[in-house]
Amino acid sequence: MDAAIKIARGYTMKTEIIYAEKAYHGHTGFALSAIGRAAYKEPFEPLMPGFRQAPFGDARAVRANLRPKAGAQEPDRTSRPVPRRDRR
Repeated sequence: MDAAIKIARGYTMKTEIIYAEKAYHGHTGFALSAIGRAAYKEPFEPLMPGFRQAPFGDARAVRANLRPKAGAQEPDRTSRPVPRRDRR
């Protein structure tokens, strides 16, 4: 989970992560910040900043959590494909 968060942050250059309520992603550094249950988080606080919670399956709540960058017109909601290199 930590590697996936680092890759996502590095690729998108965004620092905020939205995760689902009651989610469980493990007990490692970044994953603890994305756990949706306070009982798992509290013993390890303070955790990594930039994580926001939304109800599972609630697309409106996820959209409400998206924050545009300063000067941006609208949040980036597009998926970005990973460029493929031709191997010859």
